[in-house]
Amino acid sequence: MKKLLIAFAAVLILAACGYQRQGLVARGADGERPGVYVEMFDNRTREFGLEGAFHQAMTDWLQEGRAFRVVFDRAAAAYLVSGSLDRIEFTGASYGPDDTPTGLKAVLHLSWQIRERASGRVLRRRRERRETSYGAAEQAVMIRSRRTAALRRLASEVAEQVYVQLAGILAKGRAAASSP
Repeated sequence: MKKLLIAFAAVLILAACGYQRQGLVARGADGERPGVYVEMFDNRTREFGLEGAFHQAMTDWLQEGRAFRVVFDRAAAAYLVSGSLDRIEFTGASYGPDDTPTGLKAVLHLSWQIRERASGRVLRRRRERRETSYGAAEQAVMIRSRRTAALRRLASEVAEQVYVQLAGILAKGRAAASSP
């Protein structure tokens, strides 16, 4: 019980002095979290609505964290996130004894970038090939539902990577600004 009280007191003291884990909150020069504008990804695939899933995943990831604030006015943003969904392939991943697919695979070719809005300078640019698997089903509706869920997982994975890259860019900028 005594150890629990000591631990609780330590947490209170650290919270009172303004302690926070590094990398969680990134502030600009004026002390405000930098704004990020997520542009709609260019969808060159035949997968209707995929750009919306990517836009939503990016927005969700950036809003969940405390390092950025998502802005819906491009002029208010410090950073711009954009991308292109270039090609998607759906193939069988595993087959049953009668050569019917039991597992399916989606392979997505895409690119994304993070730019400074003011200068237009590209800070990170990636061209990737992502894949995910999902289960086959006898009913077409179930296959479509599983495919949609798999593509949303891909969107979330890419959004997480963009979030981490953006946090790294900002952390590097803070470190450079604080060094003499």
